[in-house]
Amino acid sequence: MTSTADTYTVETRFSMAKQFLIASAIFIHRLRLIENEKIPREKVSDDLWREHQGLATSVIMQCAAALETEAHEICLYGYGAFGAANKDDIRRILFSFTGLIDKLSTMDRFVTILRLLEKPELNKGSNPFQSAEKVIQLRNELVHYKSYFGNEMKNDKSKGKNLFSFLEPLKHKPFYFFDYPNINFFPHRCLNADCGAWAFKSVVDFLEEFYKALGVLNCSNEFDDLRSRVKLH
Repeated sequence: MTSTADTYTVETRFSMAKQFLIASAIFIHRLRLIENEKIPREKVSDDLWREHQGLATSVIMQCAAALETEAHEICLYGYGAFGAANKDDIRRILFSFTGLIDKLSTMDRFVTILRLLEKPELNKGSNPFQSAEKVIQLRNELVHYKSYFGNEMKNDKSKGKNLFSFLEPLKHKPFYFFDYPNINFFPHRCLNADCGAWAFKSVVDFLEEFYKALGVLNCSNEFDDLRSRVKLH
């Protein structure tokens, strides 16, 4: 806040992390409605299945964006959307590193933040870290989309860094319009309400784990509220 003799100016900012996640929860709900309608396949309109795929794509992108904006705001301001404990100390340490941290991969940003703050390290070999990392990989496959034949996806292990072989065993229920054998797993059978719910939960669980490592313990209700917005199945 700044002031002159006669006026006061108050500056505000809006954090997008919660916006991205709450909008994702709304879109997942819409995906469930579409998938539960059970319209005969021949009567599913072009607009409907494209809406479905667009909503699912948006969920993945927004969940990934929530991670990226949260890491940036913690560096720049000392706190993000979910907690402000010791914000001045956090900002003092991280502020000058913001530009460098922004150049790292999404997950490495969180690892680096904790190291610089001398906080406990995250377990990179288990969930929720690994699942959140896969959400980022899926987002990258969508943003930098390349069209593959089915055999290319199966035989080339470098495609998506084994992303598809990780996602298929999760057995997310595909949109019935695409649920038959000659449809490739990615993108059509991959993108569905279950996949969106998995991405949402992965990101929320990871952020909660990160904040615990950061030493912010008073925001668990916020994460519980977010999780209550989405049915996993």
